[in-house]
Amino acid sequence: MAKTSNRWTREEEISLMKDIRRGNPFSVLAEKYGRTELALEMRTKKVVYENMVGGAKPETITKILNLPQDTINKYYYSYKEHLEKQGKLNEVKSPENVTQVIQKMDEPKVNISSISLAGGDPTEIKNKFLDKLELENKLLAAVMKNKNLRDEIHKMEKNGLIDKKTRKLLKKLLDKQ
Repeated sequence: MAKTSNRWTREEEISLMKDIRRGNPFSVLAEKYGRTELALEMRTKKVVYENMVGGAKPETITKILNLPQDTINKYYYSYKEHLEKQGKLNEVKSPENVTQVIQKMDEPKVNISSISLAGGDPTEIKNKFLDKLELENKLLAAVMKNKNLRDEIHKMEKNGLIDKKTRKLLKKLLDKQ
């Protein structure tokens, strides 16, 4: 897996935490995020550490992420040791400024209780809703990518880098996607 130098966004962190909650191993998630298994594990440790420093209890994080409490504790102490080795332990943000990723991921932006699925388990309903939302986001990203490609082709034609015949061919290819 090739390393990426991109910084983690809050959305990526939340998405990673959701994938962990669903039981997806780092080996499977590495390709999805374009990062190494080690990078995914380190980010998870960081999120767990920051949340515990911010006041979240290990039991709460265990329940949210569906991970054993001893794993949560290991992640906390492992990241703390990492900060100590780098001499950055005192640079950790104060609890009121910590990114509360794990706690935020359980705060739905839409009232999920208003979604009625006859007799469904609330957790199952929530997961289905989140899956649907992720699918819609992927579709929107594909639409935006297509539009950006079209704009790029138009720019290239305008600058004389491609002729109209090539542009038409590229447009046909984009229309088939």
